[in-house]
Amino acid sequence: MRFHVHSFATLPNAADKIISLIRKKYFVGSQQYDAIRAELTHFFQPFRKELFVFIEYPYVDKVYRDSYYHYFSTKYREYQRDSIRLSFFNPDVQKKHVEDSENISFLDTHFLGYCILRPTFPNVIGRNLISKKALRKPGFVTCIHKESPLINGLKLHIEGFPHSSHDQENITCAETTVWAIMEYFGHKYAEYKPVLPSIIINRLNEHSDKRMLPSNGLTVEQISFALKDFGFGTLIYTEDDDGENFIPNLSVYIESGFPVVVHLESKSAAYNHAALMIGRTEVTTSKLMSAFDGVVPRSLIHFSSLVGKYVMQDDNHPPYTMVPLGKPGIHYERGSEYATYKIKSFVVPLYKKMYMEATKARTVFEKIIEDPAYGVHTQESYILRIYMASSRSFKEHIGKQGLLDKKMKNTLLAVAMPRFIWCGEFIKREDAAKGMVSSLIVLDATEASDNWSDSFIFAAHKTKTIFYGAVDHTYKLFSTPCSFSGFYMYDRNLN
Repeated sequence: MRFHVHSFATLPNAADKIISLIRKKYFVGSQQYDAIRAELTHFFQPFRKELFVFIEYPYVDKVYRDSYYHYFSTKYREYQRDSIRLSFFNPDVQKKHVEDSENISFLDTHFLGYCILRPTFPNVIGRNLISKKALRKPGFVTCIHKESPLINGLKLHIEGFPHSSHDQENITCAETTVWAIMEYFGHKYAEYKPVLPSIIINRLNEHSDKRMLPSNGLTVEQISFALKDFGFGTLIYTEDDDGENFIPNLSVYIESGFPVVVHLESKSAAYNHAALMIGRTEVTTSKLMSAFDGVVPRSLIHFSSLVGKYVMQDDNHPPYTMVPLGKPGIHYERGSEYATYKIKSFVVPLYKKMYMEATKARTVFEKIIEDPAYGVHTQESYILRIYMASSRSFKEHIGKQGLLDKKMKNTLLAVAMPRFIWCGEFIKREDAAKGMVSSLIVLDATEASDNWSDSFIFAAHKTKTIFYGAVDHTYKLFSTPCSFSGFYMYDRNLN
């Protein structure tokens, strides 16, 4: 009979405790301990130093066990099946709290995530889900999903975005990005489900002209194919094909709450890498206000120009690494070829019935705001923020706008919408200080027609609102003098 081993440590002492446990429980060459310690130190680096770590062994991890039975158990060298799990807590938590079920509410409040350590030495960092509250610099917004892991028999709750390092044999950066996307969507939406590494490899093996193991990574096309096979309507954007639209489109999809797979290429093209872009730094009202300084009248200021850095899940770095879009390799060793990484293409995992893509949506919003009938005539400059959202989530946001005119609110809630919509928020200086929207235009994300009026749903301005409504089984254009004010920027895509 085997018994579980539990220990509790402060974050600065956690690596010593873990190394000691590995010495006792695993067959590891002494030359590897320094590399394992370096892996742990690197992973812990962005965490708050005052955190406590609850260490459990043995832990049966579904993802590693899948890799073990599918690949590692077939090798001559012996690999072990059991993993170690780390659980992170605020400093108020002590070991006695974890061992007493009466403290479950207290623990739930202070639980900050978990990390699996695989016996694939020295590449031990396995799947993890970390709350941004565990980090020293949490000033960002990102895609998140919820999980309810069982920690020492207690069901706790955590929000974050999945992350893992690669093991360099069974899964590389590309497989990790596909796994993380499916883990995120599988926990968040009923249409999808999480997948294990062997499923990803087996699906791709059916369409490959060479073996998939040991893995040499995947091409952008293979990543796109895998996601398409799992139920997405994927799009691939390349720097060469999309030109000046390339980076703006990437920022729009990130703003829409999509985890985007980015293909990185070094300056010499000798190295390629895949990672996920999942969020951005927060944009404060003072940042919105400063955007108007020194601009000429009637300027269109893109919201993406106000974003300092974006959140990247890179399997070579800890979760939630912050990078500028122009320098995604900034955290690699200075002077190395990896530090010269640039984004060459990206893959967007869209819902299959989202037919209007970002380039068209951006063009339509800019046309409508200037249109004599649909738009608004002003000499003022404005910020344009574009994102895709579900109509359900968007209407929930509308319903919570306490300052919005009641007649206007009821009108917007009554307008029929498809499941997914494109939204364009136009923000003037007077509203930027309050984080409010001056004009709002909504388009049908399921419409692919080149005629932009076919995708129009409504436009709400300070002096008028225009929308389509059903009358006698046909849609007609209506206009109302309702004043649109008191509408706060939508914040449900990224949290």
